[in-house]
Amino acid sequence: MSKDLVFTVEFNVKPEAKDEFLASLNQVVENMAKEETFVLSYLHRDVNDPNKFLIYERWSEPSFEDFVKNQLQGKRYRDDYEAKISEWLVKDRGISVLDPTGEWSR
Repeated sequence: MSKDLVFTVEFNVKPEAKDEFLASLNQVVENMAKEETFVLSYLHRDVNDPNKFLIYERWSEPSFEDFVKNQLQGKRYRDDYEAKISEWLVKDRGISVLDPTGEWSR
């Protein structure tokens, strides 16, 4: 089983900010996908709430603290996104770091 760092980030977006939020998030994900330790990411929208999103991320970073240091600090492509994120959301992002306990694929 992979020892990747796995986490989710939940976003509750203001309806009027959804388009701007998604455009900015897509730009960030396109850039972070070029990072050496990036593995994969999936973006999901809640079927019952079109303003609620969840992103699933896998990185080959040893810890969430290392991820923050290596991937969040000093990455210019995140500057505009981070500056505006609190304006777009109803409440703060919810981050859950996951401990992989099983893996299945087809």
